[in-house]
Amino acid sequence: GFEIHLKKTRVMRSGARQKVTGLIVNTAAAGVPSARVPRKTVRHLRAAIKNRELGRPSQGRETLDQLRGMAAFVMMTDEKRGRDFMARLNVLIAKTDEKGPAT
Repeated sequence: GFEIHLKKTRVMRSGARQKVTGLIVNTAAAGVPSARVPRKTVRHLRAAIKNRELGRPSQGRETLDQLRGMAAFVMMTDEKRGRDFMARLNVLIAKTDEKGPAT
């Protein structure tokens, strides 16, 4: 049957960040998905894509496939933002395919 695992259960205050499986699940404002990727992750992804667009390696040294996976993760909760990231990455992937093997 169902039993509550007390070591895994905690009471959260209303103002605290509620994070479940890597997503923030606090109630959100109108127009914002209720489950969303943390802002820090989105900013990291945006910066990594921008660095690649400018010809610099990303700080975390992620491959284009890893960045694509992060963009897909964002797209699961915020489709518009995820599509924007995917479009930018597809342009980068097309450019690297023309030049040679991706790094």
